[in-house]
Amino acid sequence: MKFFAALLAAAQAQTDAADRMAVIQDNIANLTAPMPTVNSGSRFTAKFVNRLAKLTEEMVNNTNAWGTACDEGSGAGSGDGAQGDDIFAFNTGDAPEDKCQLNKQINRALNSYVRNYVCSGRGNYVSRTIRRLRKVKNWYNTKYDCAI
Repeated sequence: MKFFAALLAAAQAQTDAADRMAVIQDNIANLTAPMPTVNSGSRFTAKFVNRLAKLTEEMVNNTNAWGTACDEGSGAGSGDGAQGDDIFAFNTGDAPEDKCQLNKQINRALNSYVRNYVCSGRGNYVSRTIRRLRKVKNWYNTKYDCAI
């Protein structure tokens, strides 16, 4: 009976990691939808979207096999994997200030995801990924004059 309970918990955790990434990717799409795709802003938009896509793909590929938090079992996660519904609290306004806030929230959600669900990777993968995500966040902040 304990085996089935553990199997069920692992299946729910995998869905949790996948659901979290799906919500984050939906919000990335909301952030990038109004960005220009032609003329002067298209180069920045392509760079921003491609880098986020590359980073999220790396994170999904390095998520542990069962999608559970790294602190469950033999991983080394931060332990704040049970965040509840706060992952669904994204700013959805259309004002520039709301988009800046959404950029910050996406960065925080991706940092949390990589700390909690990405257990593999060569070297200090979590720190490197967080540093790369911070650079992408700062690109947006610089381009759209967000208060840092």
